Amino acid sequence: MKSEYEVVAEIINSCAGSSRPQRFFEEVELEDTDTYVKAKHGRDWDNVEKKTLS
Repeated sequence: MKSEYEVVAEIINSCAGSSRPQRFFEEVELEDTDTYVKAKHGRDWDNVEKKTLS
């Protein structure tokens, strides 16, 4: 069963000139959030930090 989620991606650039992270917000209907994030940001999957808000 799919549920509706609001997915927030925060990309932190480690360059010295970047003072603020980039944030992207998406509303999606998914069965599994991990699979979705892994498909979109696969090469960064090892650095993903998952937070669930209620």
